[in-house]
Amino acid sequence: MEGPWRETEPAARRAGFAPSTFEKLRCYGGGARYSKRGRKVIYHDADVDAWLRETMVASTSEKAVT
Repeated sequence: MEGPWRETEPAARRAGFAPSTFEKLRCYGGGARYSKRGRKVIYHDADVDAWLRETMVASTSEKAVT
């Protein structure tokens, strides 16, 4: 996959979240797809964008999918 890869902090900030939120989602599930390179966790912009689209809702009566 080509294009920008980002570590946790820049990926989370780009999506409007705190890095700790991305870290928790990695542990408990429901976050954007990621890859590990040794100890480094990286996110591709396309995967973060797809995750944001998947969790969109139109009203408060809809349940967000996480």
